[in-house]
Amino acid sequence: MTEYLTAAETAKVVRKILKEQFPGIKFSVRSETYSMGSNVRVHWTDGPTTKQVDQAVGVLSGSGFDGMIDLKYGITHWMLPDGTFQIANCQGSQGSRGLDPAIHNPKPHPEAREVMFADHISPSRSHSKKFMENVIKEVSAKFGGEVPTISGTDSECWMRCQDYNQERLYWVILSNSEVKDGKLICHDHLYGEIMNPMAEAI
Repeated sequence: MTEYLTAAETAKVVRKILKEQFPGIKFSVRSETYSMGSNVRVHWTDGPTTKQVDQAVGVLSGSGFDGMIDLKYGITHWMLPDGTFQIANCQGSQGSRGLDPAIHNPKPHPEAREVMFADHISPSRSHSKKFMENVIKEVSAKFGGEVPTISGTDSECWMRCQDYNQERLYWVILSNSEVKDGKLICHDHLYGEIMNPMAEAI
Protein backbone atom coordinates (compact mmCIF):
# COMPACT_ATOMS: atom_id res chain seq x y z
CA MET A 1 0.00 0.00 0.00
CA THR A 2 1.39 3.38 -1.01
CA GLU A 3 2.19 5.94 1.70
CA TYR A 4 1.52 9.52 0.63
CA LEU A 5 4.04 11.91 2.19
CA THR A 6 3.10 15.55 2.71
CA ALA A 7 5.28 18.37 1.40
CA ALA A 8 6.59 18.89 4.96
CA GLU A 9 7.46 15.18 5.30
CA THR A 10 9.14 15.24 1.89
CA ALA A 11 11.13 18.32 2.95
CA LYS A 12 12.40 16.42 5.99
CA VAL A 13 13.72 13.62 3.74
CA VAL A 14 15.27 16.17 1.38
CA ARG A 15 17.10 17.93 4.23
CA LYS A 16 18.56 14.62 5.41
CA ILE A 17 19.87 13.70 1.96
CA LEU A 18 21.36 17.15 1.37
CA LYS A 19 23.12 17.10 4.74
CA GLU A 20 24.64 13.70 3.97
CA GLN A 21 25.70 14.42 0.39
CA PHE A 22 26.75 18.07 0.72
CA PRO A 23 28.14 18.54 4.25
CA GLY A 24 28.86 22.12 5.22
CA ILE A 25 26.53 23.64 2.61
CA LYS A 26 23.66 25.74 3.96
CA PHE A 27 20.40 24.91 2.17
CA SER A 28 17.01 26.54 2.58
CA VAL A 29 14.33 23.85 2.18
CA ARG A 30 10.72 25.09 2.10
CA SER A 31 7.55 23.10 1.60
CA GLU A 32 4.35 24.44 0.09
CA THR A 33 0.96 23.11 -0.91
CA TYR A 34 -1.53 24.48 -3.40
CA SER A 35 -4.64 23.37 -5.22
CA MET A 36 -4.06 19.85 -6.61
CA GLY A 37 -0.37 19.76 -5.79
CA SER A 38 2.65 20.32 -3.53
CA ASN A 39 6.24 21.46 -3.89
CA VAL A 40 9.53 21.55 -1.99
CA ARG A 41 11.83 24.45 -2.86
CA VAL A 42 15.58 24.05 -2.29
CA HIS A 43 17.80 27.13 -2.40
CA TRP A 44 21.50 27.70 -1.70
CA THR A 45 24.39 29.99 -2.65
CA ASP A 46 27.47 28.77 -4.57
CA GLY A 47 28.34 25.24 -3.38
CA PRO A 48 27.29 22.35 -5.66
CA THR A 49 25.75 22.82 -9.08
CA THR A 50 22.01 22.75 -9.66
CA LYS A 51 22.46 19.52 -11.60
CA GLN A 52 24.24 17.84 -8.68
CA VAL A 53 21.47 18.78 -6.24
CA ASP A 54 18.77 17.76 -8.70
CA GLN A 55 20.42 14.34 -9.10
CA ALA A 56 20.47 13.97 -5.30
CA VAL A 57 16.90 15.02 -4.46
CA GLY A 58 15.04 16.06 -7.61
CA VAL A 59 14.62 12.41 -8.53
CA LEU A 60 12.24 12.01 -5.57
CA SER A 61 9.51 14.11 -7.19
CA GLY A 62 6.12 12.42 -6.90
CA SER A 63 4.95 13.41 -10.35
CA GLY A 64 6.20 13.85 -13.89
CA PHE A 65 4.93 15.96 -16.75
CA ASP A 66 4.89 15.37 -20.50
CA GLY A 67 4.69 18.80 -22.11
CA MET A 68 4.06 17.27 -25.54
CA ILE A 69 0.54 16.25 -24.49
CA ASP A 70 0.12 18.44 -21.39
CA LEU A 71 -0.18 15.42 -19.06
CA LYS A 72 0.82 15.09 -15.41
CA TYR A 73 1.39 11.55 -14.08
CA GLY A 74 2.27 9.98 -10.74
CA ILE A 75 5.57 8.45 -9.59
CA THR A 76 6.12 6.33 -6.46
CA HIS A 77 9.41 5.24 -4.88
CA TRP A 78 10.63 2.30 -2.87
CA MET A 79 12.07 3.50 0.46
CA LEU A 80 14.66 0.91 1.51
CA PRO A 81 15.69 0.15 5.13
CA ASP A 82 19.13 1.70 4.55
CA GLY A 83 17.52 5.05 3.67
CA THR A 84 18.07 4.88 -0.07
CA PHE A 85 15.35 5.17 -2.71
CA GLN A 86 14.52 3.85 -6.15
CA ILE A 87 11.54 4.25 -8.45
CA ALA A 88 8.73 1.80 -7.77
CA ASN A 89 6.07 2.77 -10.28
CA CYS A 90 5.82 5.53 -12.85
CA GLN A 91 2.62 5.88 -14.85
CA GLY A 92 4.37 7.59 -17.73
CA SER A 93 2.48 9.02 -20.66
CA GLN A 94 2.91 6.51 -23.47
CA GLY A 95 -0.49 5.02 -22.65
CA SER A 96 -1.95 8.41 -23.56
CA ARG A 97 0.17 8.73 -26.73
CA GLY A 98 2.91 10.64 -24.95
CA LEU A 99 6.69 10.12 -24.88
CA ASP A 100 7.44 9.09 -21.28
CA PRO A 101 7.52 5.33 -20.67
CA ALA A 102 5.88 3.60 -17.73
CA ILE A 103 8.15 2.00 -15.11
CA HIS A 104 7.23 -0.86 -12.78
CA ASN A 105 9.97 -2.20 -10.50
CA PRO A 106 9.31 -5.10 -8.09
CA LYS A 107 9.78 -4.66 -4.36
CA PRO A 108 13.58 -4.84 -3.84
CA HIS A 109 13.54 -5.72 -0.14
CA PRO A 110 10.96 -7.33 2.18
CA GLU A 111 10.95 -4.21 4.37
CA ALA A 112 10.85 -1.67 1.54
CA ARG A 113 7.94 0.79 1.68
CA GLU A 114 6.25 2.29 -1.37
CA VAL A 115 5.92 6.04 -0.90
CA MET A 116 4.84 9.04 -2.95
CA PHE A 117 6.64 12.30 -2.23
CA ALA A 118 5.53 15.87 -2.95
CA ASP A 119 4.77 16.55 -6.61
CA HIS A 120 7.85 18.64 -7.26
CA ILE A 121 11.29 19.27 -5.76
CA SER A 122 12.69 22.49 -7.19
CA PRO A 123 16.42 23.31 -6.79
CA SER A 124 17.50 26.94 -7.24
CA ARG A 125 21.06 28.25 -6.78
CA SER A 126 22.29 31.83 -6.31
CA HIS A 127 25.83 33.04 -6.98
CA SER A 128 27.87 35.27 -4.71
CA LYS A 129 29.90 38.13 -6.18
CA LYS A 130 33.17 36.47 -5.14
CA PHE A 131 32.17 33.20 -6.80
CA MET A 132 31.18 34.95 -10.02
CA GLU A 133 34.38 37.05 -10.09
CA ASN A 134 36.53 33.93 -9.75
CA VAL A 135 34.65 32.09 -12.51
CA ILE A 136 34.98 35.12 -14.81
CA LYS A 137 38.71 35.25 -14.04
CA GLU A 138 39.17 31.59 -15.01
CA VAL A 139 37.03 31.77 -18.16
CA SER A 140 38.54 35.02 -19.46
CA ALA A 141 42.05 33.62 -18.95
CA LYS A 142 41.19 30.58 -21.06
CA PHE A 143 39.01 32.07 -23.80
CA GLY A 144 39.70 35.83 -23.84
CA GLY A 145 37.20 38.18 -25.48
CA GLU A 146 34.72 40.48 -23.76
CA VAL A 147 34.68 40.28 -19.95
CA PRO A 148 31.19 40.44 -18.40
CA THR A 149 30.10 43.15 -15.98
CA ILE A 150 28.60 42.08 -12.64
CA SER A 151 25.43 43.53 -11.11
CA GLY A 152 23.54 42.79 -7.90
CA THR A 153 24.60 42.28 -4.29
CA ASP A 154 27.51 40.42 -2.68
CA SER A 155 25.26 37.43 -1.95
CA GLU A 156 23.18 37.32 -5.14
CA CYS A 157 24.32 38.72 -8.46
CA TRP A 158 24.34 38.22 -12.21
CA MET A 159 26.53 39.15 -15.16
CA ARG A 160 26.04 40.72 -18.57
CA CYS A 161 27.92 40.89 -21.90
CA GLN A 162 27.20 42.90 -25.02
CA ASP A 163 28.09 39.82 -27.06
CA TYR A 164 25.30 37.24 -26.57
CA ASN A 165 27.49 34.23 -27.46
CA GLN A 166 30.21 35.36 -25.06
CA GLU A 167 27.64 35.81 -22.29
CA ARG A 168 26.23 32.35 -22.95
CA LEU A 169 29.74 30.85 -22.73
CA TYR A 170 30.21 32.36 -19.27
CA TRP A 171 26.76 31.28 -18.05
CA VAL A 172 27.23 27.68 -19.25
CA ILE A 173 30.54 27.35 -17.42
CA LEU A 174 29.21 29.21 -14.37
CA SER A 175 26.28 26.79 -14.08
CA ASN A 176 28.73 23.87 -14.19
CA SER A 177 31.13 25.36 -11.63
CA GLU A 178 31.11 24.44 -7.95
CA VAL A 179 32.75 25.25 -4.66
CA LYS A 180 34.07 22.11 -2.96
CA ASP A 181 36.25 22.02 0.14
CA GLY A 182 36.80 25.75 -0.18
CA LYS A 183 38.05 25.48 -3.77
CA LEU A 184 36.48 26.72 -6.98
CA ILE A 185 36.17 24.03 -9.66
CA CYS A 186 35.11 25.13 -13.15
CA HIS A 187 33.80 22.24 -15.20
CA ASP A 188 34.10 23.24 -18.85
CA HIS A 189 31.37 20.96 -20.23
CA LEU A 190 31.65 22.58 -23.64
CA TYR A 191 35.01 20.87 -24.11
CA GLY A 192 34.65 17.97 -21.69
CA GLU A 193 37.41 18.87 -19.26
CA ILE A 194 37.96 20.42 -15.84
CA MET A 195 39.49 23.85 -16.33
CA ASN A 196 41.05 24.35 -12.91
CA PRO A 197 40.97 21.52 -10.36
CA MET A 198 42.91 23.60 -7.81
CA ALA A 199 41.75 27.18 -8.28
CA GLU A 200 41.98 29.77 -5.50
CA ALA A 201 39.81 29.36 -2.42
CA ILE A 202 36.46 31.14 -2.23
